[in-house]
Amino acid sequence: MINIQLFGGFRALLDDGQPLRALGRKSECLICLMALSDDLEVTREKAAGIIWSDRGEDQARASLRQELSQLRRTIGNDAVEATKRSIRLVAEHLSVDVLKFREKAVIDAADTLETAAALYTGPLMAGHDPKSEGFEDWIEAERRTLENEALGATIRLAQHHMDAGQPDQAVKWAEHAIRIDPLREVSHRLAIEALAASGDRTAALAKSAEFSSLLHAELGITPSEGMLTLNQKLITGDINLSPLVPATAVTAVSPLGSTFKGRAAVAVLPFRCLSDVQSDVFFADGITEDVVNGLAVWRWFPVIGRYTSGHFSGAPRSVEQVSRESGARYIIGGSVRRAGPRYRVTTELSDAGSGQLLWSQNFDGQAEDIFEIQDQISDEIARRVEPEIRRAESKRLYSKKPSELNVWETLHKARVLKFKNGHAYGSAEDNVIAMAMYRDALMRDPNSSDAVSGIATCHWHNVINSWSNEPAKSAEAAMRRAKQAVEMDATNYRAIGTVSIIQTFGQHEIAAAEITARQSIEMNPSDILTRHYLVCSLEFGGKFDEAVEQCHTMMALDPRAPGMSVLQGDLSTCLLLGGNAREAVDYSRKSMESDPGYSRGRQRLIAALVAAGDMKDAHHEYEILKKDMPGFNLDYVQRTYPFVHDEHLQAYSNYFAAVGVS
Repeated sequence: MINIQLFGGFRALLDDGQPLRALGRKSECLICLMALSDDLEVTREKAAGIIWSDRGEDQARASLRQELSQLRRTIGNDAVEATKRSIRLVAEHLSVDVLKFREKAVIDAADTLETAAALYTGPLMAGHDPKSEGFEDWIEAERRTLENEALGATIRLAQHHMDAGQPDQAVKWAEHAIRIDPLREVSHRLAIEALAASGDRTAALAKSAEFSSLLHAELGITPSEGMLTLNQKLITGDINLSPLVPATAVTAVSPLGSTFKGRAAVAVLPFRCLSDVQSDVFFADGITEDVVNGLAVWRWFPVIGRYTSGHFSGAPRSVEQVSRESGARYIIGGSVRRAGPRYRVTTELSDAGSGQLLWSQNFDGQAEDIFEIQDQISDEIARRVEPEIRRAESKRLYSKKPSELNVWETLHKARVLKFKNGHAYGSAEDNVIAMAMYRDALMRDPNSSDAVSGIATCHWHNVINSWSNEPAKSAEAAMRRAKQAVEMDATNYRAIGTVSIIQTFGQHEIAAAEITARQSIEMNPSDILTRHYLVCSLEFGGKFDEAVEQCHTMMALDPRAPGMSVLQGDLSTCLLLGGNAREAVDYSRKSMESDPGYSRGRQRLIAALVAAGDMKDAHHEYEILKKDMPGFNLDYVQRTYPFVHDEHLQAYSNYFAAVGVS
């Protein structure tokens, strides 16, 4: 086992702690690039283009071959796999600190967060000079991402200790967060509050003065009103943070709470402008408004906009207080700072019930471009926030009994139920349970378009997965329910998307399905599910290039989205019929890794293997498919692969016939 350390520099150690024979600078870049790529794998084209960006394509590829040969001799052929298309680190032979960090940082428990925080010993590949502009640009973006992940994990760890009545430990980890980003106010505030809670008011005052001096020296600004108020309380002694008790869930008392009917509302607080430049004030207001508008299209949670949340722009309030007064379960806040020719936009998403910081990110840029990229920043914030809220809600609802769920919670839990084990469509049993939950929600709220749309989706899953004994009737019921949902609410983009996917698979009306899917996406460009429905219509309509582009857009929208195996399967088919069989095999295998029980993913893999000439593996996969899906035959292919062009359907049928499907 070779231990690779990427944080704080680059080190490669053997099990006994002795350093591995020195690697070349480019080999270190290769290891880093693979370690931070999906499945530890990177295409040769990407590696050559990034690490040897100053050379022509042929020369860069030749340099990659030479460096790869040297790397494999140094760390062993077993540690690095290489194909004609890609190179990959083999996890069984290597231990990488970044991978360990990411595994632990997503678990919200003090012991695992402490392990993650301790692993982050400094910026990614700090001090490493790659002599490549392309690699430097790539790694700078990765450094910022990992820095934010480390900062978030460390702040959550400090808050855990505060909640547990352990201020000394809270101070320790708040200081660790300050070392990661000295200008992040939340870290300094945690340290100050922890020092005060431990009874050391003098040290807390000194820490407050230190932060104020730092802001003045670095940015020429004063601390936020919240920090100034905290400092005043420290001076007067009007502060009592000890003894601490564990945080408890907050019950919203706002009159808006009943309006939301138990739904998880989100409050967007006015972004604070931490400078005196009037244009920065306008920019901060613009970011606030754009984030509200960007989130408003997500129908499944209400957004408390700037005119309501503007009430909180004056005196500082905790997220718990904002929740009590607004009825919001999640709070989004941020700030804008200018430092000479540069600015920084900081955004944070917090769970008001626990006070936990769920997500945080910085956006940096040139002040002269500040208004030109306002939309870009606000779009990115809205895009990143929704998946984090969805994951937090899913985690919360899984712990509740069915009898405790209101209508909205029932709808949301039914929607995510199928993905609890990572399956593409869940199981037939999950589908039955989800159908019952949707019907229960509809009985309690007969006007719920979302409930009717959910029922339609369950009918469609019965068809596409061959769970129905009467597929024609199930397909008819799916379309009838989907259209009913749209008639009930013409703005329900997911119901419109459901019509699209049934047009594709149930009616084989591909052109109409594409039009319908685009209508849905216009209502919410960030919704992954409806964008996937567009991919299906493009895929079976023969528009493979745009389908591939849409797939990559979806992966960028949420790399951790459920149902990734379905997306990878569709991407495989588009690549295969677009002329790239080898890459199609790679994505089919990723689909199987994401969900080994996804039968249609295995079908895509069989087709890709046949096209690539890997007949032995193709026959092996078909034997597995026959056990999982004994009714698979060419008639099934004709019914469920609705290609518009005969040559595409014939090609796919021929791939299956080659392994004995009849």
